[in-house]
Amino acid sequence: MTTSGTTDFVLTVRDICHDALQENAIIPLGEEMEAEELSSVIRRLNGMLKSWQMKGLSWKHETISATVTADTATVTLPGYVRGVNGCRFLDSPNNEREMVRWERDEYFRLPNKAASGKSTAFYLNRAEDGLVLYVWPVPLSDSTLKVDIDRKVDTVTSANETLDVPEELMETIYANLALRCCGLFGIDPKPELAMRAQALETEMLDNYRPASYFLGPM
Repeated sequence: MTTSGTTDFVLTVRDICHDALQENAIIPLGEEMEAEELSSVIRRLNGMLKSWQMKGLSWKHETISATVTADTATVTLPGYVRGVNGCRFLDSPNNEREMVRWERDEYFRLPNKAASGKSTAFYLNRAEDGLVLYVWPVPLSDSTLKVDIDRKVDTVTSANETLDVPEELMETIYANLALRCCGLFGIDPKPELAMRAQALETEMLDNYRPASYFLGPM
């Protein structure tokens, strides 16, 4: 038996949107989307991916460096950071010291938040315009942190792009996108599509939610 010899499965955003509209026979085989239709479907695709993040979906994990300025208790994390899983204080180029994570009430119970020294604990504040990391004690000199993050999914800006998701989720995406597009075209979803999309979404969330989502704050 001869196989392709490749494991890649790459679809463009245009491919995914087209497949989504064919899933519920919104457009027949061989018919292309109009520009306005494609634009509307892409907006729903972006909204769906961002909504899944709110449900705890996370498949992008990275470690970034963040510098805390001397005599400063906070550092603003880049806009692409969605969550923080852990933080380490860089004592030296070869030594990273694990920091304790505090919740809001624990940090604000500190009698002296300006106490200085090598930082041993951190608190993550979710501000409207991003995430701010508070450290304690406040470092006396510029200090580097190694921060383990969940990264936001890249927003789709063109139909020619590929999605910033694992390839095994392609069916989950176009099936659920098809479900979301039925109302746009005034079509009722087929029961089979609704059941399959829901089952695929549940399986995806179960597989990609971080352990902290189930266990709660550590």
